[in-house]
Amino acid sequence: QTTKRLPEAEPLVRRALAIFEKHFGSNHPSVAVGLGSLAGLLEATRRRTEAEQLMRRALVITENSLGANHIDVSYCLNTLVRLLQKTHRLREAEPLSRRRLEIILQFTSTADHPRAHFDDALWSYINLLEKIGRTEKEICAKLDTLDRQYRPATGKLRPCARVRERSNDRS
Repeated sequence: QTTKRLPEAEPLVRRALAIFEKHFGSNHPSVAVGLGSLAGLLEATRRRTEAEQLMRRALVITENSLGANHIDVSYCLNTLVRLLQKTHRLREAEPLSRRRLEIILQFTSTADHPRAHFDDALWSYINLLEKIGRTEKEICAKLDTLDRQYRPATGKLRPCARVRERSNDRS
């Protein structure tokens, strides 16, 4: 993508994907990675409908092969959420964004991993809720629910306080 040679890259990515499917089978996590790569390439060339179909397939493969709450599912969700946002389908993106955040919170609490990607997932979710038109009070209610549910993972981050601080900074 940085070399601006996307038309040349597409057949190579498709060829790699075909090799993955032939070697591993069509439902292997490596195939999901290849689908994600191809989806990214197609999105970069504004072929978003095809990119979305590939990302949804990658998500299903990842969920089925690694489990619905595996951290790799959060990566698929993130890519799909960003694609839906680019196509102005914010309400469709919202539950996927929340699910991404929940997976990261679960991962953080069970793997004793220090908040892997938490801030990005949190702010992406908050920004999406704001774009949808949720009020600060509605956003805080959603975040408080998550905070109570995943308190060990959030470490009492008080996400609503962070939202209010940001609101004050904007004023």
